Amino acid sequence: MDINKKVLNEVSKGAKMGMDAIKFVSDKVSDSRFQRVLNVEYLKYKEIFNRVGNIYHNYDLTDDPQETNIMNKAMTWYGIQMNTMTDKSNSNISELLLQGTNMGIIEGRRLLNNNPSVDKNVRQILDDFVVMQEDIYCSALILRMYYRMISVCKYFSGKKINFYLTEEGGFLSSFSLFFIVSLTKSYC
Repeated sequence: MDINKKVLNEVSKGAKMGMDAIKFVSDKVSDSRFQRVLNVEYLKYKEIFNRVGNIYHNYDLTDDPQETNIMNKAMTWYGIQMNTMTDKSNSNISELLLQGTNMGIIEGRRLLNNNPSVDKNVRQILDDFVVMQEDIYCSALILRMYYRMISVCKYFSGKKINFYLTEEGGFLSSFSLFFIVSLTKSYC
């Protein structure tokens, strides 16, 4: 199989897996801000998925890019159901997103390192996919810290913490990230 086609198939499957996982957890998220972050992340995965589809026929005129097979999709759904059966907290859901995104980053970096001869366009999509997942990982990490620290921060500040969705799909708090990281080191 052509290396470009192989890489595009892997990126397509990874993007589809990210989209599926977000769909599976979305109905379990109770916080509207978290829900907005998930919607933005879903759109990022969808954009990568569409970019793969747009150039895939340069490498294979007869097929479409591969998607997640039904067994992997079912295992992802089942894993999310089992991991949220007793703990549907936003902190737990963000932890699940961290784990899944981390697997995607590792796979993407492996593809980048092991396939130096892919075409420039394919490499760009793969690189964008990995960077996007690293950004999502950071968002999920901050979400987890926020949900774990919210009671401490509310107690400490004496007021509600406000998070603001940025245009890039991340978010900022009324406290500085440095403050949250400092508290996290003390209380987690």
